[in-house]
Amino acid sequence: MGCKWSMGILDSIDRGIKRPSSISRELDGISTKVLHRCIGKLESEGFLVRQSFDEIPPHVEYSFSDEGRVLMEMIQNVRSLAGRWNTLEPLEL
Repeated sequence: MGCKWSMGILDSIDRGIKRPSSISRELDGISTKVLHRCIGKLESEGFLVRQSFDEIPPHVEYSFSDEGRVLMEMIQNVRSLAGRWNTLEPLEL
């Protein structure tokens, strides 16, 4: 994953935001160049799938591959566990 923006990109796509321009608006401070580099890395690692639309104007959308869906399920499980840990009382040793 390697990019500090990867989790934000994955989270945006998980919430149904599929176009790079829309993802960019969700992530305050990311440049277009960095966004495309991070998306390209996530795609090359097999987490995202790119779909091109031959319309006017042409555009692309990104969605999760099977591996990307598994990754997001693991991330959601970690978030759930972290939420439960916040409610636990510290143990005395």
